[in-house]
This record gives sequence, structure tokens and C-alpha cells, in this order.
Amino acid sequence: MNNLPKITIITVVKNSAGTIEKAIQSVIAQGYPHLEYIILDGNSVDGTLDVIKKYEKEISFWKSENDQGASEVYSKAVGLSNGEIIGYLNADDFYEDGVLLKVGRLFQQDQNLDVASFRYRVVELKNNEYATVEESTTLDVELDKNKDCACLGINAKFFKKDVFLKYGLPLKTIKAGQSFLSNDTELLIRLILNNVRNLVVDEVGYNYLLSEKSNSFSSGYKENPIYIEDKVLIAQRFLSDEFRYLLNPTWEKKFRKWVKKYRAKLVKRHLKFKNFSEAKRNFGLGIKENGAAKFLFYLLKASMRS
Repeated sequence: MNNLPKITIITVVKNSAGTIEKAIQSVIAQGYPHLEYIILDGNSVDGTLDVIKKYEKEISFWKSENDQGASEVYSKAVGLSNGEIIGYLNADDFYEDGVLLKVGRLFQQDQNLDVASFRYRVVELKNNEYATVEESTTLDVELDKNKDCACLGINAKFFKKDVFLKYGLPLKTIKAGQSFLSNDTELLIRLILNNVRNLVVDEVGYNYLLSEKSNSFSSGYKENPIYIEDKVLIAQRFLSDEFRYLLNPTWEKKFRKWVKKYRAKLVKRHLKFKNFSEAKRNFGLGIKENGAAKFLFYLLKASMRS
């Protein structure tokens, strides 16, 4: 047990008084011998701080202050961590019992391991009990450059800290003056393209609580124009000279499709809500980026979808 690596768990939170206690308890209950738990709060006003203070003897470090959003704090937290292994736990979610001991042993046994990926479960709270909505497969958590990837489930992954030092921290922004809601997707793609060594564990290690605040699993989130534009900006980032040399045909095709598909979706969405200036701007960008014929074809496809 003494040779197990130190694991840092990071929770970024703002106004989650109703759920953060479950998240904290799921960390404490792990009983992992070399654990650092960091909580960074965005100046909550709903009672979240009262819950954190209740458990502050079990928390290694916590701070509450105004920030520029979760994407900034996720990057900042890596610099604060002292662990060899890093995991991210959302304030709405919780770990499966014993998962950290399994993580520690995996990295202890394989010094060349970069990432350990567990399957995840999406749950909802009904009558004070958690009911499973969906459960991932091992295919969902692969990081394989030769395959397509939904790039979800970052919280069910545990990263060697050296990976961030070698391939870069989670991005704080991708467009000036706009929140970056998909920095987890960008990070996973960056690691995939750099062929990190990922071990897939055929066990559920993480539970996502389904809510409208959920970045990956709520329907409302995916209709957010910032989220939609993120996909365009991520694709353009990896098609640029900085990363293009890493692309194989699978990923180049994927990114070129994203530029057309999500730009067309933006036009459709802005027209639906009568935001004509943004619809016009995105239409012009779509033509410029893709050519008139290709973009009009994708715009027609987007219009035909409900």
C-alpha cells in the first residue's frame, strides 16, 4: 500500500448545495491511503460552502473565489495538484466504491500508463434512489487514433500528471470573450492524436447525475449555440498547421464534416429563434469555410432534421 501513487481528485463547483455532499462522501469513502482532494468553488451563494466546511478536515485544500468559468479552473487545478495521478469529479456526480484503489494499482503495475478509463453510468434521482438511465460500453471510453470517438466520459478517466506536462493543460478558452464549454472534448482529442497509452477497464467507475446542468448528457446543453460553435472551433484548431500533421484520414474527415455540420446547425438554430444577424453571420462563414455548394447541401440536411 505504501508504494501506491498519490492521487489528486479535483472538484470544481458553483451553487451545487444539493449534490456536492454525495460527491464528497464518495471520495472520502474510498479510503485511499495517498489521496489529495482539492475543491475549487466559484463563490457559491446557495449553501455549498456550508457543505464543504462540514468536511474540511477530509479535504486537502479548498478555496472559494470568483473565476472565469469551469474551463479556467480545471486548468488551474492541475497546477495546484501534488498527485502523480489526477481525476476530475463533478459536484453533481459520484464515484463507485473502491475505484481509487483500482486506479492506484493500475498505475503502480504499469509505469508507462498515461490514462486509465473506466466505464460510466448516467443516473437520475427518483424517490431518493438512483436509477440507471444509460451505461457506457468499453468502446465508449477508448482513446484510439484509428477509430472515431464521441470523446465523452472524461470524469471516468484518471490521468498521469505527466500527460498534462507533455501534451498541455485543458484549454481555458478557444474564442476570445466566450466560455469554452467543450474543453474536455478538446483535451481528449488532443491526447488521442498524440497516441497516449490508455487502459480501458471493463467496470463502471463513475456515475453522472442526469440534469439540465450536465454538459454531456442534457438535451438543452447540446442546443446551446456556444456548445455548437465549440465543435467548429475545435475542428478548425486540429485542421490547422499546429496539429494537422497528427491527423489520419479518419480524423481529418471527421473534422471537415464538423466544420460544415455544426456551422449549418448554428444557422438553423439562430433562424429558429429569429436571431437573424447571427444567422446571417454564420451563413457567410459557412460559405467562406466550405464553399457554397457543400455548405448549402449541409444547410439543407440540417433544415430537414426536426
